Amino acid sequence: MDTFETVYYTLLFIVPGFVMAQIIDSMCPKAKTEYGFHLIRCLYLSMIADIFGFLIVYYWRNEKEKIGPFFYWIFLVAFLTLSACLISVLIGFMKRSQFWRKPLAKIGIYVDHSIPYAWEYVFARGDYEYLRIRLIDGTLVIGLYASKSFSSTEPDDRDIFLEQLYDITEDSDCIVLIERQGSKGILIRGNQIGSIEFLNKEKVTLK
Repeated sequence: MDTFETVYYTLLFIVPGFVMAQIIDSMCPKAKTEYGFHLIRCLYLSMIADIFGFLIVYYWRNEKEKIGPFFYWIFLVAFLTLSACLISVLIGFMKRSQFWRKPLAKIGIYVDHSIPYAWEYVFARGDYEYLRIRLIDGTLVIGLYASKSFSSTEPDDRDIFLEQLYDITEDSDCIVLIERQGSKGILIRGNQIGSIEFLNKEKVTLK
C-alpha cells in the first residue's frame, strides 16, 4: 500500500466520526465538553461506522483493478459518508426518544436524560407555541414561537426570537390574543428572562 492510499484510508476511517457527531448534536443538543473528550467521541463513532464499512471496503479492494481507481475511491467516499449519515440519524432518533429510560426506571435504574438543559428539551420539539415571557424587570411579552422563530442552543449566551407579538386579554374561559400591528417580532436576551409560560393553544383565541 503506497503513502497516498495509507493517508486516504486513514481519513476515510476517521472523518465519518466527526460527521456523525455533528449530525447527532444537531438532532439532540448536548452539554459542552472538553475538546479531548469530543475527539475520543468522534473516534468511537468512526469505529461504529467502520464496522459497517470494513466488509464493503475489503470486498471492493479486490475489485479495484476492474472498476478503476477513480470510481473505486468515489464509491468508498460515497458509501462511508452515506452509511455514517444513516447511522447517526438513527442514533439521534434513539437519543431523542429516550425509550430505554422508563423500562430501566421500573427496575430501579435511573439514567440521565441525554438532553442536558430544559431549554433545549422544550424548544427542540418543534411545536408551535404561544409564549408568555416575563422579563426580570416585570415586563410581559406575549408572542408566537413557530417556524420563523429561533432559540439559541448556546448555554452561555441564550436568546430567543419570537416572530409575532400579541396584546392579551383574558377571561375565565379563554385567552384572547390581539396581533400587534407593525411588528416583525422581537429578540430577547436570555439574561433578561425571568420565566417562560407556554399557553394552552386550545384556550387561545386570535383576533
